[in-house]
Amino acid sequence: MLPRIIPDIGQGPFTPRRQIGFTLIELMVVIVIVGILAGFAVMSINRTEPDGVAVCQADAQGWLEQQAVAAAQRGETVYIGLDADALTSFGLAAGVHPATGSVSKQSPTENTSPSPWRVDRVGTLQWASGCQVTTTPDLAMSGHLGANDPRSTALLAVTAQGIWSAPAGPPVLDLQGLHGQTRTLNMAPPSDAGAP
Repeated sequence: MLPRIIPDIGQGPFTPRRQIGFTLIELMVVIVIVGILAGFAVMSINRTEPDGVAVCQADAQGWLEQQAVAAAQRGETVYIGLDADALTSFGLAAGVHPATGSVSKQSPTENTSPSPWRVDRVGTLQWASGCQVTTTPDLAMSGHLGANDPRSTALLAVTAQGIWSAPAGPPVLDLQGLHGQTRTLNMAPPSDAGAP
């Protein structure tokens, strides 16, 4: 009988050890990829869900500037009011007085009766979804001008010279956006605090 030869385990081909875990480079690559994907997700959310009140403010600011241009082109005051939660603008055009049949040719003043004037609609703002104005008309103006005077419901007015005014106080509009956020849009000219 031949003696048994026990094979030497250490003398065979090299077999690599099985790795447990990740290398540092693999971990860094995964972290970079996750960061890039998170950045795209945040940008996508910001594009689909903008700050509602900022959109409202931008829409209102642009539209009010158009109304100032319309006032200059018409050569008369344009009034800004609310109609079913939408901003509307109107002017007062000469009309036939219902009692006398005479045609008005002069601009209305605060003390004139609104009877000889007809409302001439200038424009309506097409709001972004969820926008609304929280400013309310000054009730004292109804008593001063009369309940039938369309100017009594105006929130703002702009003259042909581009000067903004409000019935009481500074010419501002309080706006509310989609998520209940609010901002004030101030149409007063900037003060020249630094002027000599």
